[in-house]
Amino acid sequence: MIEGQERNILVDDFLAKLRRYKGAKIPNNVSRNENLNRIALSLKRSGLIDEIPLEVMKNALNIYLDNVSHGISRGRGCTAVLAACILVASRSSPSPVTLRYVSRALKIDPSRIWRTESLVVKNTNGKNMAVRPIDFIERYAESLNVDDDVRDEAIALTNKIASQVSLMRKSPSTIAISALYLASILKDRKLVQRYVTKKTGITEVTLIRTYKEIYSYLTGNQAT
Repeated sequence: MIEGQERNILVDDFLAKLRRYKGAKIPNNVSRNENLNRIALSLKRSGLIDEIPLEVMKNALNIYLDNVSHGISRGRGCTAVLAACILVASRSSPSPVTLRYVSRALKIDPSRIWRTESLVVKNTNGKNMAVRPIDFIERYAESLNVDDDVRDEAIALTNKIASQVSLMRKSPSTIAISALYLASILKDRKLVQRYVTKKTGITEVTLIRTYKEIYSYLTGNQAT
């Protein structure tokens, strides 16, 4: 496994070489690291190396190398892992990238990215990898195809219950999905439960219990 300064040098060299090549034609051995070579063409064609801040991209590639060394790309593909790493790395940026933006740039289905993202976060250690429900709102909002006002309401709901999240004993993604469902009810555009479960993988029982729990915290009617 490549670590520390050696990995930073590897990433810097890789990005510098990619930027030098004009057009989409690049050699197969841009880097001496095979995992970086596997994403070189997709990354170059996407234009992301010119659009995403350099430090965010460097961080994303470091996270990528760490995760592929743990075998996370098996059955998912290196490009999907890269996309997930870019999302995770951009969280600390003043302007985080969206799932739709990365999905379109790398031409990958959004559902593949956010499923991979949860594994990337799980496999990556560090304070900046802390996961909050709000980190998943954008991803699931796109997957469920909700309107912007429903998404914004879900964000507001998760912010209001932020102090209660640890007490709920639910995963951040479960809370995010349930907040979107509750927001759709509050905005009179109720999502069909079966549609939500099919799109996100959450069970109907968990969805119902969690959205009701969120509502109880908001109204102050939670059980003691």
